[in-house]
Order: sequence, then C-alpha cells, then structure tokens
Amino acid sequence: MLNKLLGFAVILMLASCSHKAQNESGVSVWHLTSKAQITDKTKDSSHNVSIDIFVKEETALRMEVTALLGYQVGSLLMTGNQIKYAVHPNKYFIQGPLLPKTLKPLFKQEVDPRLLWSVVHDQSLARRGFQCVQKEPSVELCKNNLAVVEIEQRGELDASGKSKDHQKKVTIENSQIKMVWIFKSKEPFEGSQSETFVLNSPKEYKLLTIK
Repeated sequence: MLNKLLGFAVILMLASCSHKAQNESGVSVWHLTSKAQITDKTKDSSHNVSIDIFVKEETALRMEVTALLGYQVGSLLMTGNQIKYAVHPNKYFIQGPLLPKTLKPLFKQEVDPRLLWSVVHDQSLARRGFQCVQKEPSVELCKNNLAVVEIEQRGELDASGKSKDHQKKVTIENSQIKMVWIFKSKEPFEGSQSETFVLNSPKEYKLLTIK
C-alpha cells in the first residue's frame, strides 16, 4: 500500500513539473512596461507618459497610456489588419485599417502603425521598407522617407544581438516629432485575454471611422 502511495505521489510530481514547463514554454501573451517622452518639434513641447503594453504574439497588441499621477491618456488596440484607439481627454474614438492615415488624427501626421508593431514585437524594420545599418553591436539605425529610428539594446545581449532582459531604447524621429521610448521589462501576462484584447467605443465618445 505504501509503495502504491509513493508511486502515486511521484506521478503527481512529474505531472506537475510537466504542466509547469509546458506553460512556461508556451507563453504567448506578455506584459511590457515602458515609458516615453514625446516631443512636438513644431511647438517645442514635450510630454512624458507611461505605456503598458499587452502583446499576443503576432496576433494583437494593446497599449494603455497614462500621464503623471496615473491620468489615463489613451487606449489602443492593434490587430493584423485593424487599429482602434480612444483618446480619453478629448473623448473621441478612432478605428480604421492598419495604415499610416489611421494614426494621423493622433500624431497630426501620417505614422505607420506597423512601425510600432515591429518595434514592440522586436521585428527587423527592414521588412517594413527601412534601410538599416548596425552602428554598434547594440545599436541599429534605420531610415525611410518618413522617419529615422534608432534601436539600442540594453544590458546583456543574446546570440541574436537582442537584450536578454528585454530592455531597449527606441528613438523615432522626423521633422515634426521625436519619441524616445524606453522598454523596461517583459513578463508573462496572466490576466483575461477576452477583456484585454477587446476595445469598443464608449457611448459618450465621438466615433470616427477611417476607410
């Protein structure tokens, strides 16, 4: 009887370890913490914000932007073919295709949302039409006709040249705006995906659909 109990206990332990390893290796939803300074070069004004990013790898990403003291500035949801975002201080909600024109009401100029998608997903910007060169082992400089992007990997690097701690500094700049974006951490997300990756317009918000 004792041998059977011991055998059962061993089976439970092995099953527990196997389940844990499977979860860890199969994580596909992440929470990234970051902060950014966004400068409007035409007005010589800057704003500092915190950006919490929730990523369902290669499928969707959600951003929650807050200012000082936790004041909620905006919410954004991006999928493979659509983008939606709410600008809370002005109470308007915008939705449209994953194209630069959809972000124009937010940035006052066309900004390619696929650039943000690639930066968050750690994808090469060369696939987005950028010309990229390696300035230093940890710094890549990419350019196209709309922006210059510098990506600095921080901390210890892995074999592919990416930060093992998922820390990086991304500078996006053109003639009108400059965004310095600091990625601080990346952890598995255990919250509700059905709530996180859904964004609908509040009734009191003005809805704008870009086609």
